[in-house]
Amino acid sequence: DSIDPYQAGHFTGDVTLWESAPHVVTARGRASYFNFTGTGALDPHDSFLSDIGLAWQATLAADFEINAAATYRFENSTIFGRTNGVDVRASLNRKIGEFTLMFEVEYEQLDLPSSEDRNFAASIRLRRGFPLIGSGGP
Repeated sequence: DSIDPYQAGHFTGDVTLWESAPHVVTARGRASYFNFTGTGALDPHDSFLSDIGLAWQATLAADFEINAAATYRFENSTIFGRTNGVDVRASLNRKIGEFTLMFEVEYEQLDLPSSEDRNFAASIRLRRGFPLIGSGGP
């Protein structure tokens, strides 16, 4: 595979819309523009990508929280056309010492010019946190 050289510009914004214990609502937006110079395999082309999302978190106890998020994704490429996508996820998280047990459900829909793809997934994860190096004091 060859690498398609490009120049790009990016803009990202995050804002907390509402914070009142135990709830936090945040919004995020990202926009990127890519100008690909082309290689032997691909013609020169432009792509614009954007994500707009909203997230909610509630801390129910020191060791228990719930999260939900929804994101809309859009891409417009002069070669591949327009793509729309939606990603919705929710999770219940329980912290147990250095570990976090997460039950997560996710729905994704991707609308491509040639097809439409929908997925639903549920997962259980166990994540181990690591303390910061040097945080133990002198």
